[in-house]
Amino acid sequence: MEQTGLEHAHDGEYQESQAQMEEAVRSAARLKEMELRTLRSEELKRIEFRHTIIQLALTGFGAILALGIQQKLSLVLLFYPFLMLWLSLLWRQNAEMLTKLRGYIATHIESEEHQWERALKTQSHPTWNYDNVFACIFIGSELIALGIGIAQNPQNIVFIIIASFCTVITVFLLLVRSLPITEFVDTSSESIS
Repeated sequence: MEQTGLEHAHDGEYQESQAQMEEAVRSAARLKEMELRTLRSEELKRIEFRHTIIQLALTGFGAILALGIQQKLSLVLLFYPFLMLWLSLLWRQNAEMLTKLRGYIATHIESEEHQWERALKTQSHPTWNYDNVFACIFIGSELIALGIGIAQNPQNIVFIIIASFCTVITVFLLLVRSLPITEFVDTSSESIS
């Protein structure tokens, strides 16, 4: 009788520990899902911010080009490369944060059966993607504004040099890429192991 009571006690403890483990697994899965939803929300906000940057750049180009040509204000046209420098800084920071978000989701959250970020990375073209196309549009609009500004008043040497310097920095920011974040994450996890 004593052994049966002891077995029931051990059996009860075992079932209780199993129930606690199952609850912990469910809780971890809920936390992982919440984390994924939060990161996806952040990703969508950053994509919306990219569209805002594109709208600002193209609207600014149209307005500055129209005002500069119509009023023959070369200084206004030479201001556009400075504006694009700041927009390219925002674009680059946003692009790097998107890469970090996507790398974290791919390496830490996605399960074996759901690998959207990894599949997306393997299907993207390394040269002609969204970032490079808009980088070319940004740089092209900047060169047009710079060229028209120089043609209108080539005596503004100081402003031409500053605008040219801003253009070079913008080209560097938009076309030179940093190391992919997934390589950084993979090498750091190997060194910890």
